[in-house]
Amino acid sequence: MGNKRRKIIFVLGLILVALFVVSCGTITINQKIYRDWSFDLSIEAKSDNQAFLNLVKEGFEENQITEKATFVEQESGFKYVLEKATIED
Repeated sequence: MGNKRRKIIFVLGLILVALFVVSCGTITINQKIYRDWSFDLSIEAKSDNQAFLNLVKEGFEENQITEKATFVEQESGFKYVLEKATIED
């Protein structure tokens, strides 16, 4: 029973850490779609918690769309801006 209890405590600890990190910031996504099916996309993350920003930034860096986007460092976060992109992008 001790091993099972440790696993439960470990999982609950991970959940609490995730809730703490996620609740410390905002992510705003704006998209504009044009008639030719191209689009503009901006993804902005803001927080006073640097751990939250690092976690979000790592997640976005693994996404192919951010390779073509412009990265903008901001006072309390960062922003990715992709203009006139197509579905192929």
